[in-house]
Amino acid sequence: MFIEWTKDFSVDIESIDEQHQILFTIINRLHNAVLGKIELDVIGLTFQELINYTDSHFKTEEYYMDLYGYPQTQEHKKQHEYFVKEVKNLQNQLHKNQQIYTLLVDTWILLKKWLTVHIQKEDKAYSPFFKEKGIK
Repeated sequence: MFIEWTKDFSVDIESIDEQHQILFTIINRLHNAVLGKIELDVIGLTFQELINYTDSHFKTEEYYMDLYGYPQTQEHKKQHEYFVKEVKNLQNQLHKNQQIYTLLVDTWILLKKWLTVHIQKEDKAYSPFFKEKGIK
């Protein structure tokens, strides 16, 4: 395992933390791909899993933001849109048989940055607001 879930990544909202932990699994699988420990077909499935994850997870966050009128909703949604666009671009490169190693490294870097910047900063920022609204 390359990167492990710790409380440092927690937004202290159980359902969202559980979803974030799925991203750790995906990142570790891609890291194993970089190391050549998984097959090419698994990489394609992992990208699809990542697309499905972003769709489901972002809908959850954005639902709560819209429901309770989170003040930073529009900016947060823009960040989600950017991330989805980047992931889909990388997935398209995979389908075009681009340099697989470079593609995997680029994807892994994007995901790691997302963990350390978006989740630890932006998502943690909504935590007190959501908790105040009773989301646990």
